[in-house]
Amino acid sequence: MLLEDPGCVDAILTDWHPLLETTLDRWGESWQKLQASFEDHRANWLGSDRQGWLARNQPYPGMVDAVTTSEYPIYFASSKAAHRVSTIMQEHFGLEDITPNSPRLFASLLPPEEKKAEALIAISERPICSETGARLHFVDDRLDTLLAVQKHTDLRDWNLYLADWGYNTKAERAAARKTPGIRVISRTAFIELLKWGILMGVDDGCEPTADEVAAGIAFKAPGTS
Repeated sequence: MLLEDPGCVDAILTDWHPLLETTLDRWGESWQKLQASFEDHRANWLGSDRQGWLARNQPYPGMVDAVTTSEYPIYFASSKAAHRVSTIMQEHFGLEDITPNSPRLFASLLPPEEKKAEALIAISERPICSETGARLHFVDDRLDTLLAVQKHTDLRDWNLYLADWGYNTKAERAAARKTPGIRVISRTAFIELLKWGILMGVDDGCEPTADEVAAGIAFKAPGTS
């Protein structure tokens, strides 16, 4: 589309589905056929040039250390194919246990609005979450996915974050900031979340209030006395 009309960016962002339908009709193509062709290309690229593929799929700065040193259980929920996510986690992060069938990996979650919510429900039902009173955090770069998760009563215990470095627009980030229950999170804050399990400086009900500090009530981390 952009090759035909470089000025159609705004239309893609604001009116995607009607534009896609009319464009495919004009091309005489189907989205299923084009998607299959795209998936074949990506699969062949990984199979024929593994190092080249890995070089083009680098983690963001700071992520490897944050993920690999975090003391908290981390699950990966992605619309991408399991073998591609697994390759990145093993090769770039050194997480050999993240195989395509790892219980910590939920992949090929399409449509993401539906399937990622199902993955979160499955995660929250695991004993490590359901029997420990653990705080649950879900970070995604699609606002539509987060809004869909909000509609599930089974997922009300999850803290929801929109990654400001991901595939979203300025308008979507502004909308997220106005949406109760969704926070926009930066890479720095995300790394902080992996390290501490909370966002420092954010009132999440755990840190003492100003009145409590004045009264001499100190904050104690879970499990301490």
